[in-house]
Amino acid sequence: MFDQSSNLSYEQALIRATKYCAYQERYQLQVRQKLIEINTNKNDIDAILCYLLEHNYLNEQRFANAYAQGKLRIKHWGKQRIQSQLKFFGLSSNCIKHALQELDENEYYDILKQELIKRFRHKHLEDNWKKQQDARQYLLSRGFEAQYIDDVIKKYHTDE
Repeated sequence: MFDQSSNLSYEQALIRATKYCAYQERYQLQVRQKLIEINTNKNDIDAILCYLLEHNYLNEQRFANAYAQGKLRIKHWGKQRIQSQLKFFGLSSNCIKHALQELDENEYYDILKQELIKRFRHKHLEDNWKKQQDARQYLLSRGFEAQYIDDVIKKYHTDE
């Protein structure tokens, strides 16, 4: 049985960290926390992180891009929600800005429109203004920007 109180050797921790990073994209703070969790010697943590960065196991820009794409496509999050989560992870503002710029604008608008239509169908409100306000509030909570929401609402109602 693995003794939780003993520290891992540098080599053992490095092997586990490379496997952890190879499995999926990670950010630096996440890997640091994992190394602490598996009882890595505190003196080895920075050396392991440097190795992972130098050998491209760990790349925060790649993580930010993958995270932003995934949250848009799978969870249908807007840019503001993605941005706040990436900030929470401790990524740099340049890294976040670049990841958000990488999102395809057409896909972004299509997903926003899909979410709007889904909300309109879900909520059966008689008053058109209330229906729009409900959808607007819902889309704001998903992290979409107010100006984009208003544009899509206007376009959707002219298309009907």
